Amino acid sequence: MKTIRRYFLLLPVLIGLAVIATSCDDNDSPEDPILRPLEQHIQGVWQEWKSYEVKDGKYIETPNPEGHMLEHDLRPGGEMIISYSFWYSTIYAGTWSVNEKEDLLIWGNFSSRIYRLTADEMEIGANIATDVETGETLHGEFRWIYRRFDRLHDTYATRLLGKWKLLHRYEIKDKQWVETSLGTDDEGWREFRDIGTSTYYERIGGKELRIDYDYWGARDYEGWENVFQSYEGIDGESYNDYSAFTLNPDGTLTAYSLDFFDAGGEGVADVGRKDILVRE
Repeated sequence: MKTIRRYFLLLPVLIGLAVIATSCDDNDSPEDPILRPLEQHIQGVWQEWKSYEVKDGKYIETPNPEGHMLEHDLRPGGEMIISYSFWYSTIYAGTWSVNEKEDLLIWGNFSSRIYRLTADEMEIGANIATDVETGETLHGEFRWIYRRFDRLHDTYATRLLGKWKLLHRYEIKDKQWVETSLGTDDEGWREFRDIGTSTYYERIGGKELRIDYDYWGARDYEGWENVFQSYEGIDGESYNDYSAFTLNPDGTLTAYSLDFFDAGGEGVADVGRKDILVRE
């Protein structure tokens, strides 16, 4: 029998929903300690580890699908960074707070009951969840166990974070890369932010182009080893083609136009452009 992982996911399209957590009065028992004050002890990076659903009156584990990862970085002052990876990776910002009296963790418009909070683990519950494979909203009794880590784990999205400055630009000519000369006043950069926004900017030959995206993410470029794609959008709509990237051993980033890969790649393509960028 196939087990479908069910989880409480804070994607931007769901932020407007309100969730009321299930209640329980066993949080003072010795086996389920809660460190207090909540606001102090709950800060940090938490990765979803295990999930459970009530079936026939008992909590039954519902394992994650292979490759699924959901993390929350609860920062001082109520800032929250969500990093999600399954068949794609994304990172974006939200807010968090706690209700000390009711033992609630409030992230965005969602509320989860805190059943256990130790130095290394957190157990929370709610009465709504999302099926990760179908997107179906599920109602019932759910719990999740999170583990604490020092930082967010690497995904395609987190590896892109930061501002990348243009060093070199190349174009394909006769199936070979030929460097395009950049003038002293030319400038280009890309910036990927953990709040979920990104910017493309260039001023080449006196012509200026800037695009500010309100969401972005990345995924594996199927069929090409060590190459992944970013996707970016404005107002919920995808903008232009995806870009293809390679992270190089020397710390630089190579950004390709997709027509290069569409035409066959190295030694085959007769069109394409690539930029070499370095993190500032």
